Amino acid sequence: MRYRLLLGIAVLLMFTPTFLYFAGPLRAPLTFEGDRVVELKAREVEGRYVPIEDAQSTDYELREFIIPGQHRPVRVTGTVFDAADEKRRIARAAVKLKAQGLELQKETSEQGQFGLDLPPGRYALEISAPGYQTYAQEYVVEHSTEPIPAHPVEYAWRFVELPVAMERIPAP
Repeated sequence: MRYRLLLGIAVLLMFTPTFLYFAGPLRAPLTFEGDRVVELKAREVEGRYVPIEDAQSTDYELREFIIPGQHRPVRVTGTVFDAADEKRRIARAAVKLKAQGLELQKETSEQGQFGLDLPPGRYALEISAPGYQTYAQEYVVEHSTEPIPAHPVEYAWRFVELPVAMERIPAP
């Protein structure tokens, strides 16, 4: 019985920091290999803080920013729609990304949207849906050195939007 109690305490201790991190009290910026967290002069623009370079400015706050390392993923999002009607989104289209022997598969949402976090590199994107020609395109996800806000944590990403127009298969 004593060993079970000790094991239970050890498991509780192992999960406590993880819970606190996700619950909020210890929310630290999400960093990846090579990232640097720095304080920069920033000004609020449309609800987000952006770094300023004006050395004379007195209208600023010091805010934490992440200077991305070369391995930091980029949040790639896309919207798949009918080429003949941009308002018609294609739901449940199969999205495949291939790179260096790795293959990722997703499905578009009811609004025709998909999203993936990808490290910089070259990717072959293939999207297919019943009644549409398969869309195939190569994309390069570029490494960025542009500072990104460290807080709130959900803003600590660089985004790339891919609009994808799919052609209908012609009727025979």
